Amino acid sequence: MRAGDGPHGRRLRPGRRAIVPRIHGEPEGLKSEKIVRLFALGRERMHESDPAFGFRKLVDIAERSIAQPFDDPTTAVQAIHRLHDCLRQLAPRPFPSGRHYDDEGHLRLVTRTLGWDGYVRLAFDELRLVGGAQPQVARRLRAALEDLKTVAPPERQPVLDHQLELLEAFVRRQFDDDEDVSAFLVGDQQGIGSGQDIAADGQPDDYLSGEEQEQRKQRTGLTTGRGGGQDSS
Repeated sequence: MRAGDGPHGRRLRPGRRAIVPRIHGEPEGLKSEKIVRLFALGRERMHESDPAFGFRKLVDIAERSIAQPFDDPTTAVQAIHRLHDCLRQLAPRPFPSGRHYDDEGHLRLVTRTLGWDGYVRLAFDELRLVGGAQPQVARRLRAALEDLKTVAPPERQPVLDHQLELLEAFVRRQFDDDEDVSAFLVGDQQGIGSGQDIAADGQPDDYLSGEEQEQRKQRTGLTTGRGGGQDSS
């Protein structure tokens, strides 16, 4: 039996048959009143039984914070933190196949389920299109994707690679200057300019080689002495 055509959390419209399971093979021994009691109906989607609902709301929060007149990318970054956390927990876990068997190994029920690729796309597709032109959002999205690649198994890597490619392509379409593109595409866990391209490394000059000291001078525009004092260049 296949449990209708809609995914979990589908809205049922008034006047339409609410539950339409499709039965394959002989329906011998099946009673419609018993089948109907196996379906759960409610007034609202619930996080406990519908994790995608939580993802959907976090994406909505991020999108609204970026839209005018709010223009608040920091709030969007906070929502991405939560999406990242959820995906990190899901990355190594098995997902239900939607195929249910009886004790004798016979397939009895098929339900539509959301897999790893679906959750990744739900978290990143819209945010890339709505917020990819915001430096904080683009940098945080990249950092999340790069981190997820460190915990996702090999078979779950392609969708992450594809999202990174889509993000880079989107940013390149927004800006002509290569330096702007490079700045947007540095992964930043905070999204507020703490990426490796501008964050201080915390090493005193005494522990840096001559070449590294010269690179620091060029980045800061200052001449730094070994004692830690600074003079304008």
